[in-house]
Amino acid sequence: MELLPSYTNNIESSYRFKNFLLTAQYSEEKNVISGFQPEIDNETGFVTIIPRNLDKQKSANIQLSYSAYPIQIWNLRVFSSYTYSKLEHQLEDSFYNNSNSSVRITLNNSIDLGNNFSFQIWGYYNSRSIFGLNETLPRGSLNLAIQKKLKSLTITLNGNNLLDTEHWRFETNNPNGEFNQSFDLDFRPPQVKLSAIYNFGNQNLKAKKVNQNQGSSRMNVGGN
Repeated sequence: MELLPSYTNNIESSYRFKNFLLTAQYSEEKNVISGFQPEIDNETGFVTIIPRNLDKQKSANIQLSYSAYPIQIWNLRVFSSYTYSKLEHQLEDSFYNNSNSSVRITLNNSIDLGNNFSFQIWGYYNSRSIFGLNETLPRGSLNLAIQKKLKSLTITLNGNNLLDTEHWRFETNNPNGEFNQSFDLDFRPPQVKLSAIYNFGNQNLKAKKVNQNQGSSRMNVGGN
């Protein structure tokens, strides 16, 4: 199945005040390219999951980001967004029309523990949202990391998706009620990693200043 290019008309406006950034956006997209979409063989009833073009999607989005130091050693960053989406697509003899409001919140906390130790806790939550003919169910992730910096060595212990809540779970509902399906994709199971990065070389090297005459003579080496 050949995919057509998608076209988007987009308007966006942003306003910043100190550590606050507010962005409003509206878009209309035609020939929306969406992955993991169901394709049914009416003769066999076999369902294939493929990328496909969908007719049109309209979206309105508001984003708010904020950063602060509640105390001197604590850096807090917050990102939140609200999105309203409406999808329209002709499915053979039926018309698919779906709309949805979704919210996403991301928090990032970085704490300086002293003695070159730092601690980080971050994560996100995404509510139910439109994903082509599918709708994704709520998902999120909790991540932790502790880091120690030495002269040339950085040691990091981190844990990702510790609560195993980052599954991509989809539900697909046919407008005629001919089929209903759901599936669960686990791309990122919980992980704990220990890493060490050693920086070779002299960290105290200084850049050598080259004057104009030196630079010219180097460029003319081998010339006439």
